[in-house]
Amino acid sequence: MHPHFYQSRSLRFLVYVSISVASVLGANAASVLEYQGSATREGHFVSPQLTRNAVAHLQADPGFQMSVNLEGPFFAQPLYVENGSHGKNILLLASEKNQIYAIDADSGQLLWQKFLGIPAVSLRDLPCGNIDPMGVTGTPVVDAATKTLYVNAMTSADNGRTIRHKIYAVSIEDGILVPGGQWPIDVQASLRSLGVDFDSRVHGQRGALTIKDGFLYVPYGGHFGDCGDYHGRVVQVPLNHPSHMQLWSTVASRGGIWAPGGVSSDGRDLFVTTGNTSGTTRWGGGNAVNRLGPSIEFSIQSKDFFAPTDWKELDDRDADLATAPLFTQIPAPNSNTLSALMAFGKDGRIVVLDPANLGGIGGALASKDVARSVFASPTAYKTSSYSAVVFNGEPRCPAGGLTGGDVAALKISVDNDRSVKVSTLWCSGKSLGRTGLISSTTDGLADSIVWGIQTSGSGHLIAFNGDTSQVLFEGSEARSSVSRFQTPIIANGKVFVLYNNTVRAYKP
Repeated sequence: MHPHFYQSRSLRFLVYVSISVASVLGANAASVLEYQGSATREGHFVSPQLTRNAVAHLQADPGFQMSVNLEGPFFAQPLYVENGSHGKNILLLASEKNQIYAIDADSGQLLWQKFLGIPAVSLRDLPCGNIDPMGVTGTPVVDAATKTLYVNAMTSADNGRTIRHKIYAVSIEDGILVPGGQWPIDVQASLRSLGVDFDSRVHGQRGALTIKDGFLYVPYGGHFGDCGDYHGRVVQVPLNHPSHMQLWSTVASRGGIWAPGGVSSDGRDLFVTTGNTSGTTRWGGGNAVNRLGPSIEFSIQSKDFFAPTDWKELDDRDADLATAPLFTQIPAPNSNTLSALMAFGKDGRIVVLDPANLGGIGGALASKDVARSVFASPTAYKTSSYSAVVFNGEPRCPAGGLTGGDVAALKISVDNDRSVKVSTLWCSGKSLGRTGLISSTTDGLADSIVWGIQTSGSGHLIAFNGDTSQVLFEGSEARSSVSRFQTPIIANGKVFVLYNNTVRAYKP
């Protein structure tokens, strides 16, 4: 599987109807503490200031002036913490050079900068890959209660001879590494103590981190090119006792957790999407959505995983389920609401799963082919009668609609018999390249807007009307390069975009 170049051929899009997740849906708070605003990976932000009329007049915030040139590249999404450092609202940025920056989110001034202490790994010292250098790739997570940033960095202290994944804890007040002798964690050494052979050289860390119930979760896959004997893995780190690490792993080789969204949660369980496995004739955890319990245990019971019936064929042609599970809510008849888990794979088919019983191999309730390929993280928002899911890829658009673009919205609805229906809501004629998407409404329903960054050249921020695909805003300033899959965030009525040497803030 190529984690940074999603092509067609696999199960592309997946929806799973589950228990209510109202308490964890959306990013209604001012802070953006993890990827897409919450562990649901919905990427939906509520911002009363961002009406469609106001967004048509969006402009660069004149009060936000960056005081430092950043040293990218940046694949990790920026985070925003209200009252994060000495009373100031801050942006936290983590680079592939193992640098952490805290930027005043109101003025753009640098508050502190922290080098994690060990250099990132040069691509020439890895058996394969396409990120150079490789340091922090997966989006970190903030524990607001302790004002601590947790981040995984790929490191080498001896010019590539020894390569290690290390998990750091950083105070967001001042950038000081958390003392006490337990951080940073050498993942390879810690897993060796559990009898697990974890080779940092062939394991990549692309997926976002999350925190749940006092535990940190970090997912791993491989590198672009599928070199070495890696596995899809999730490590669980107790924040109060970080040496007591636990592990979940695919049984079969490979099955990497590639998606930028990493580990998702509905507030109760954890879910991961795995890619293709290798060298097996029996299903071993790959090309699947897997449910992990609170102690990161996995049961082989069919209720706790879903894989397509053709998982072996998908393995053989490197065609994965490839994006993180995404939770949203679907309005249903009689004022009811169903909650849904969604994920894109490569071949563009949407699959509906039973929440209480994911169904095991071939246990989908319904499926629909919606695209030829999918590139990056989708976003979801709801109206009074249906939910919309918007993705970036090669959509299959209805005859007579817009074509030539790479952004499309799906309508997810529930019939009177409680069956889930999927149809195309709109296709855009605009191309963004490989970019993660977010969405916003003013109150949870009204003025839906879809946001993305044009990573295929200009780096412009673009906003679409969530009902029609009309372009409401497109930035025009010349910007620096922006990494593929980079995703904007919304906080305090502003839209922030992270480039490889600067940040732009937009407001009405």
